[in-house]
Amino acid sequence: MMAGRGEKEALCEAAGLPVCPLVHRGALSFADIPALAARKSAFGDEQAEGIVIENPRTGLFGKFMSGEFQQGLEDAENRRRGRWVRNSLAGTG
Repeated sequence: MMAGRGEKEALCEAAGLPVCPLVHRGALSFADIPALAARKSAFGDEQAEGIVIENPRTGLFGKFMSGEFQQGLEDAENRRRGRWVRNSLAGTG
C-alpha cells in the first residue's frame, strides 16, 4: 500500500527534505494538466519543471514535464551526446 500525502509529508519533514506543493486534488482532464504545470517553482524563481499526477486508488502515477523543461533536457542531451533518445513510454505524438 502506498503512503498517503500526510505520511509522505511527515517522512520528508523527519528527513529534512523539502515537500513539493499539492497543486490540485480531485478529478482532472487531460486538458487541465498543462495549465497546472505552468506555474512558478516552489523552490526558486524559475518555472516549475512539471507536476506529478497520482491516482491514490490504483497507485499509478506519472510526471508531466513542461515544454520549457523538456526542451532544456533535450538541448542538454543533444549537446552531450549529439542525439536525443526518446523514452519508449513517451509515445510518438
